[in-house]
Amino acid sequence: MEVLVLNFILNSVLGSGKVLSPQEMNVIEHNTQRIVYWNIGHKVTYLMYPIALIAMAIFVYGMYKRYKMWMQGKADDNRGDDLAQRMEGAFEGVFLHKKILKKGYAGLMHGFIFFGFLMMLIATAITTIEADTPANFLDGTFYKVFSFTIDAFALLLIAGIIMAIYRRDVQKPKNLETTNDDWYAISFLLISVILGFALEGIRIAITDPSFERVSFVGWAISRAIMVFNPSIEFLASLHKGAWWMHFMTTMFFIASIPYTKFLHIITGPLNIFFRKRAPLGQLKIIDMENLDEESRFGASEIMDFSWKDMLDLDACIRCGRCEDVCPAHNTGKPLSPKKMINDLREHMVDESTGKNKENGINLIEMRITEDVLWSCTSCGACMVACPMEIAHVDKIVAMRTNLVMGQGKLPVEAANAIKKMGKNGNPWGLPQNERANWAKELKITNLDETPDADFDYILWIGSMSSYDNRSQKVAKAFVKILQHLDIKFAILGNLEKASGDAVKRIGAEDVYQDLAKHNIVQLDKFGMNTVNGNVPKKIIALSPHSYNVIKNEYPLLGGQYNVIHHTELLSSLINAGKLNIDGELLKTVTYHDSCYLGRYNGVYEDPRNILNSIKGINLVEMEHNTEESFCCGAGGGRMWMEEPLGTRINEKRADEAIAVKCDVVATGCAFCMTMITDGMKAKDKDDDIKVLDIAEIVAHSLGLIEVKALKK
Repeated sequence: MEVLVLNFILNSVLGSGKVLSPQEMNVIEHNTQRIVYWNIGHKVTYLMYPIALIAMAIFVYGMYKRYKMWMQGKADDNRGDDLAQRMEGAFEGVFLHKKILKKGYAGLMHGFIFFGFLMMLIATAITTIEADTPANFLDGTFYKVFSFTIDAFALLLIAGIIMAIYRRDVQKPKNLETTNDDWYAISFLLISVILGFALEGIRIAITDPSFERVSFVGWAISRAIMVFNPSIEFLASLHKGAWWMHFMTTMFFIASIPYTKFLHIITGPLNIFFRKRAPLGQLKIIDMENLDEESRFGASEIMDFSWKDMLDLDACIRCGRCEDVCPAHNTGKPLSPKKMINDLREHMVDESTGKNKENGINLIEMRITEDVLWSCTSCGACMVACPMEIAHVDKIVAMRTNLVMGQGKLPVEAANAIKKMGKNGNPWGLPQNERANWAKELKITNLDETPDADFDYILWIGSMSSYDNRSQKVAKAFVKILQHLDIKFAILGNLEKASGDAVKRIGAEDVYQDLAKHNIVQLDKFGMNTVNGNVPKKIIALSPHSYNVIKNEYPLLGGQYNVIHHTELLSSLINAGKLNIDGELLKTVTYHDSCYLGRYNGVYEDPRNILNSIKGINLVEMEHNTEESFCCGAGGGRMWMEEPLGTRINEKRADEAIAVKCDVVATGCAFCMTMITDGMKAKDKDDDIKVLDIAEIVAHSLGLIEVKALKK
C-alpha cells in the first residue's frame, strides 16, 4: 500500500517515468551503452540549464565579492613570475598532496575525499558532454572502465567522509576546530555520493544489462532493490525523483562555494600558485628613501596588507596544522597562527562591509593583541606546515613594524637591544673597537688591519661569537679547524657590525637597513659582491641568523654574496676527502635543527653528515627534527626579550633532548646553544647533558682543542 501511495505521489509531482521498450533494452545490451536522458527526456534541459545559470550567477557574484575584498590590499609584485615553477608547485600541492599527506590519518582522509570528489566532477563533466553534445563516450570498453573507476573512487569518497566524521566527532584533535560549516561540507558530500549510488542502482535495476556488473556498487544496490520486486513503472518514477534531487543538490553546491568552506576549492589552488617564491627566510623591505608624510610603516590596517595577504586569509581552512607546530602556542603563549589568520579574515570582511568604520580600523586594537605579536619566534614552522602556503610570519613582522616604527610600542628589553645595535653595532652596547678582541691570540688575517691580504673566505663572526664568552669558544674552535686545513680566510674585525636579523624581525626596519648597508659597504670593499658577476670567494657564517639575512635579505639592498654556513663547509670537506676525522667519540649525540638553518634554508643533512663521520658517535633524533624541529625560542628577536607568558620554549626543547637519553646536544647556532643550555640548567640536567657546537665536537675529535665534556 505504501509503495502505491509513493508511486502516486511521484507520478503526480514528476510525471510517470519512462519504461524502456524491449528493443531499446536490447540496444543498450548490444552496444554496452548508457543512455543519459533515457528516463528524463531531453526537454528537461529547458529547465535544467536555467537553474544551472542561476546557480552559476550566485557563484560568480560570491566570487566577485571575495575578489573585491582581496583587491582592497596593496599591489604585490612578482606573483606571476616563474610560471613553470608555480605550475609545478601547484600541481604538487593540489594533486600530489605534497604537504597534506605528511599527516598520516588526516592526509589519507583528505586524499580519499579529494580524489573521490575530483572523479565525481570528471564523471559529471563526461556525462554532460555525452548528453548534450554530439560526442559519444559512454559505450563499449571505455564505459566499462569508466563505470568501474567511478564506483571505486566514490567508495574512496565515502571512506574519506566516514574518516572525517570519526576525526571530528570521536578523535577531536585539540587544534581542530569544528563548526556548522564543516558539518555542512561533510553532509553535502555524503548526501551527494549516496544519491549518485542510488541513481545508479535504480537505473541498473530497470535496464538490467549484464555488462553493468562492472558498476559493482550500483549492481549490488540494484540486486537489493529487486528483492522487493517493485514495478518498473515505480522504479522509473523513483529514478526521476532521485535524479532531480541529485541535480538540485549539485546546483546548490555550486552556488554555495563562495559562502562556505568549499571556498577553499578555489582559494587553495590559487594561493599555492601565487605562493611566496622568494626564499622563506626573506622578508620584504620598506623603501626608506621615498617616504612621505602619509606613509605608514608596516601594517596597522587591513588595507596595509597586499592582495596576496588577503588571499591568504581566505585560503585558510582552519586545519590547525600551524597550531600543532607553533612553539609559542604549544607553551601557553597567546599566539595561535590559525586564530590570527581568521581574526584578520574577519577584519577583511568587516572592512568590505563598512563595519570597521563603526568599530575601528586598527588591527592591533580591534583584533590582534600586542602579546600575540611578541610571542612569535619567527621560526617558520607554521608556514612550512601549512598546506595552503600561507605566510604567517610575514604578517606578524608587518604588524610588529607598525608597532615599533609607527607607534613606538615594544618590550623594553627589545627597545634597549635595538638602541644599542643602532649605536654600537651589537645588542650589549659594547665598544665596536673591541669586536675582534677574541681573535688576538689566534693569528687570524684581519681585513680591518691588513685590507690587502689574500683570502678565499671571509669568516662572518656575528655579535654572539664576538662578545659572548661561551660563543667565542665556538669561533676559536672553527678557526683552529680552518688553520689545521690550511684554508685561507680572513675576518672583517671591527668593520663588521650586527647583521640586523633580530632588529628586522622585531620591527625596526630603519635600524636594520642602517646595519645591513654598513655591512654591504664593508663586504664590497673586498670584492665579495656577485651582483656584477661571479665571485669565487665566499662568506662563511657561524650564525644561521647571519647566514639567512646575508644570503636572502641583503640582496634586496644590493648585496649579493656566496654564503655558506660553517657546517656546510665542514660537510663538503668531509665529502671531498679533505677533512678526515680519525678520533673516536663514544657518545650518544642528538642534533638540534636551527630554524634559520633548517626550515628557512634547507640545511638538514650537512650537520648530520659531520656527526656520522666521527667514529663512535651514536646519533639519535629528538621527537621533533628536521623540518619539524622545535624552536629554541630565540628567533624573531626573542633572544633579547623576556618570556613572561606560559612555559619557556627552551625548556620544552630541553625535555625532548632529555627524553632521548643523549650525552650531547649538538647545534650549529649560538642562539640555540645558549637557549638549550639554559633549558638544561632549568631542568637540572646541565651536568649530565652538554650543549656543544658541531665545530667544537670536530675540533675536539681532531685533537685541536679539549672539551672536558667529551672526555668522560
